[in-house]
Amino acid sequence: MPIPLIAAGIAALAAGGSAIAGASANRKNSRILAGLQRENENMYLQEYYRGALDNEGAKAYLKRLDEKLQENNTAIDNQAVATGATHENRLAAKQANNEVMSDAVAGLVEREDNRKMAVKDRYFGNKTSLLNGEMQQNAAIANNWANLGSGISSAAGSLAASYLMGGKGWFNKVPTFTPDPSVMTPLNLQQYVGAPK
Repeated sequence: MPIPLIAAGIAALAAGGSAIAGASANRKNSRILAGLQRENENMYLQEYYRGALDNEGAKAYLKRLDEKLQENNTAIDNQAVATGATHENRLAAKQANNEVMSDAVAGLVEREDNRKMAVKDRYFGNKTSLLNGEMQQNAAIANNWANLGSGISSAAGSLAASYLMGGKGWFNKVPTFTPDPSVMTPLNLQQYVGAPK
């Protein structure tokens, strides 16, 4: 079997093996990217649409604030009885306490808006990174196809070279004639070398 034919076979096998290994790696990477995209989407939906009061810290803060306001309102009522304050004075003091609670809730809502913006920014940052990964994956797939084409082209070139080098076909060698120097005479030398010019 001629060497170019063997080289063509090896090139074809290498190109096919490389394509199969590349396709397997690309499928695995595609599954990983799809999983990360689902995870990013789920995290965004869970975190973004969580309410301001779903946070345990916010709930505890509001509970402590409510308890403190209740204590203050009781103290205002006790002080009004002791000092003889009017009903309007007590309502004004309680209104001031209620404004503190309102300001605290407004602060929590503002903090929640900032948190939502941070969640949104993180989501779109992750999504951009994942899309870049997907584009790199597509480039790798295209590169694998290009390498396969190159390998097949190389194998075809080796086959063509094998055919051309073999003369009449791949397995038919052109017989070469080597004259015996002992029988060479000036007359038959011209037959081998050609007539003098």
